[in-house]
Amino acid sequence: MRKIAVSSIMLLCLAAISSAQTITGTITGTVTDASGAIVPNVKITATNEGTAVQTTATANNAGIYSLPFLPVGQYTITAEGAGFKKSVLGPFPVEVNQVVRMDVSLVVGAVAETVEVTAVAPPLQTETTQTGQTLSTKRLTDLPLNGRNIVSAMLLIPGAVQTNPGSVNTASRFSGRAFVNGNREQTNNFLLDGVDVNDSMDNRIGYTPSVDALQEVQVMTGNGSSEFGNSAGAVVNMTLKSGSNDFHGSLFHFFRNDNLDANSFFANQNTALPKDKQRRTFQQNMYGGTLGGRIIRDSCSSLETMKERNGEIAALRSPALLRPIGV
Repeated sequence: MRKIAVSSIMLLCLAAISSAQTITGTITGTVTDASGAIVPNVKITATNEGTAVQTTATANNAGIYSLPFLPVGQYTITAEGAGFKKSVLGPFPVEVNQVVRMDVSLVVGAVAETVEVTAVAPPLQTETTQTGQTLSTKRLTDLPLNGRNIVSAMLLIPGAVQTNPGSVNTASRFSGRAFVNGNREQTNNFLLDGVDVNDSMDNRIGYTPSVDALQEVQVMTGNGSSEFGNSAGAVVNMTLKSGSNDFHGSLFHFFRNDNLDANSFFANQNTALPKDKQRRTFQQNMYGGTLGGRIIRDSCSSLETMKERNGEIAALRSPALLRPIGV
C-alpha cells in the first residue's frame, strides 16, 4: 500500500514537471540602480499570489534574471541586493507561453527598508514575435456562448471566421471550427495543458472541457515557436484551472427553451398549423459547478468540475499541483 502511495505521488510530480514544458510562462528583466547602472547578483523571488509558491533566481553579471516554467497566475516579484532597499513589484499576470519583461530599479538604502510598487503597467509581449490573443477565465465565463462551446470563442480572435457560425454552438467532436488566416478548419491544433487533444478524424477537437474549468485559452495565429507544430492555422492552447490555498467554487445553470427563443420565419408562415403548434419544441439545460482548494497548504491543490448537458454528466479533475516552495 505504501508503494502504491509513493508511486502515485511520483506520477503526479512527473505530470507537473512535464506539463511545465508547454503550459507555463516566464518572467525576465534587468536589474539597475537609480542611475541606470547594472546591478549584478541580486536575488529575485517570484511569488504566486494564489498558491504562495515561490521561485527564486539570481541576476547574472549583466544584471539579467530569468524565472522560467511558472504556472499561469498572478505574481509578485521581490528583489534583494546588498546596499539596496528591498523592491517589491506586483501583482501582475503571467499567461501561458508568455515571456513577461519586468525590469527592476533598486534604490540605495538598508535592506530592511522596502520600496513597494503595486501600480504595475500591464505586461507587453516584447520578447517574442508570435501573434494571437489570450482569453481569460473571466472573459470566457462572462461571454454568452451558445452551447457553452469554447471553440465559438475563437471567432473573437482577429483573422478567425466561420462560414456557418451555428456549427460551433454544440460542444462536441463534430462541431465546427474556425478558419484562421484563410486556412482550412482542419489545420488548427488543439492542446489541453500541453497535451494533444486532436481527433484523428478530420483533425477535430477530441475533447472540449467545461468553460468553467479553464484558466485561460491562448490562440496563437502566427509566428509560434518550434515547439508548436502540426498546424498551419491556429494553435489553441487551453489551460485548466488549479486550486489555491483558499477554497472557492461556483454553480451555474444555463437554459434555453421554445418560450424564450424567437420563432423562425418559415415556421411563422406555416398556416396549416395553429399558432401554438408552429413553434418547434426545444429545451436545453446545462448546469454544474466547480470546487477548488488546497490539499496541502503552499504545496498541493486541486480543482473539481462537474457539469451536465441534456442529462449527460461529465466530471473533470485538474491535475494536482505538487511543487514545494523554492523549486
